[in-house]
Amino acid sequence: MNKTMTRTVLAAVAAVALAGAISAQAQLVTKATAQIPFTFSVGSSGFSAGKCEITLPYQMPHVVLLKCDEARNGVMVLTSPVGGVLPIQQSKLIFNRYGDRYFLSEIWIAGRAYGHRLSRSKVERELAVAQRGSEQIVLALR
Repeated sequence: MNKTMTRTVLAAVAAVALAGAISAQAQLVTKATAQIPFTFSVGSSGFSAGKCEITLPYQMPHVVLLKCDEARNGVMVLTSPVGGVLPIQQSKLIFNRYGDRYFLSEIWIAGRAYGHRLSRSKVERELAVAQRGSEQIVLALR
């Protein structure tokens, strides 16, 4: 094989490998959206009602990225796994409600047997004690 042909073959192999890596990288991120009808908090960040996008990077299994239409910036949240036995059928968000205050509590993605639990903020812990518990609100993700 001459040098030109070798370079052409190597360039073709590299292009195929790069395309495969880009495709694989795109598949390593799970994204879902939800239309949230109320204002809510995640840690110390507050969000207005509206469309929110949840991103779960495969390389960081305990990290959730949340970006809502009204917010200029999103938040990155560390989560802990909360498990079930069987994979769930419908993706969902679970909020804790204390009066008129909502806090994102868990994120579940269809096809997985575990969800992502968010830590309670100081404000949420104080409300939980003051109101002796919360009501859970479940919203479907798309």
